[in-house]
Amino acid sequence: MTDDEFEKRMVSAIERALQKAGSDNGSDKPVSLQEAFDQGFEAMKGYIDRSFDEIQKELSHLAERIAAVEEKAGDPAP
Repeated sequence: MTDDEFEKRMVSAIERALQKAGSDNGSDKPVSLQEAFDQGFEAMKGYIDRSFDEIQKELSHLAERIAAVEEKAGDPAP
């Protein structure tokens, strides 16, 4: 993912959080800027955490594949 794609996804996550906050509160009370920021930040943090988990899973899978290939080749990694 490029930096531009990442930024677009982050902006989208923040926009969704702001829209959700607005619809959850209805017209009864406006959402404070701090509350909107906090919700956007949590949405962004959740996205990053999920992305990090996926990267960890992929690296683990790649390490297993490398170990299997090295075992077949008779050249274990240090």
